[in-house]
Amino acid sequence: MSDDPWNKINKPDGTTDAEIERRAIESSHFYEFYRGKNTDGSYFMSFVGEFLPPKKLPPNTQYVIVEISKFKEKKNQLKFKLINPELKKLFRKLCLELISVSDGYKKGHDQIISEKILSTYQSWLDLLKKAKSKTLDKKAQIGLFGELLFILRMMSFKIKPGDVITAWRGPFKGEQDFIINKILIEVKSQLSDKDSVVNFSSAAQLDTVSGTIFISNNKISTVSDDNTEGMSLNKIIKEVNSKIKNEPDTIIDTFEAGLLELGYQESDQYEINKFCLQKKDYYEVKKNFPCLRGSELPPEISNVSYSINLDSCSDFKVEEDKVFREMMNEG
Repeated sequence: MSDDPWNKINKPDGTTDAEIERRAIESSHFYEFYRGKNTDGSYFMSFVGEFLPPKKLPPNTQYVIVEISKFKEKKNQLKFKLINPELKKLFRKLCLELISVSDGYKKGHDQIISEKILSTYQSWLDLLKKAKSKTLDKKAQIGLFGELLFILRMMSFKIKPGDVITAWRGPFKGEQDFIINKILIEVKSQLSDKDSVVNFSSAAQLDTVSGTIFISNNKISTVSDDNTEGMSLNKIIKEVNSKIKNEPDTIIDTFEAGLLELGYQESDQYEINKFCLQKKDYYEVKKNFPCLRGSELPPEISNVSYSINLDSCSDFKVEEDKVFREMMNEG
């Protein structure tokens, strides 16, 4: 299934080099955003408004070219042109992020919007550069592998694939890794030969003021290539993609963007390690669960990080069925 909005736009017939086909982007905001195609059929998105051209544009890359031009009267056009057609999915996600900077602004803030668009685009470039420049270390691979396992597990419980991907909030600075139907899930994964000591980077992660919280703890081992149960990071990502291939492009784009946020781009390096789930346990963060809660800390305390030994929390273990019944509102 594809709902790529650019598919609804005709390619210009090429009567002039400058000819483009554009359509306004429907939204609830007050600003002029357009998507379109150039004569060569390449995608672009533009913002049009009364703003001063920046002194310096972000550098052009092998992926996207940024241009500024006069539009009409007092208006200028800031245009983002996709160069590499293989990145259409990421480009669509980028465009959604650029458009979203106008959320909450009423008319008359064209200058601010143009500056926020450029700063957001620069952040996107930095993220892409980071993903390209190095591969994830083994610990980060295991962490991502655990979250992908949970995505597949949610789908196996007949939760709609689109709802699963939408629930995945960890890559986007969410306090918990998954949020669905007011149930919050924190996924923690480590090698099977390690103690079940897990780290938390803030006092908000296990603060039940946000809702019911469960911890999913995975014990994962590295296995040899001839182990049929082992999967590489590339393989498990392909399996998730196979589950969401018939979903709207916005869902596919969100999954791709989540991987990019975590620093993943497909590489042969991710074929070196094969992982296998050895054991999984679930814990419910009840009132007396040993943790820090931001809502209970003095306001003078901030930037909290701490560790919990889950081997000492057996009284809080729950069955997997209970977790998923609550996630599916069947509790």
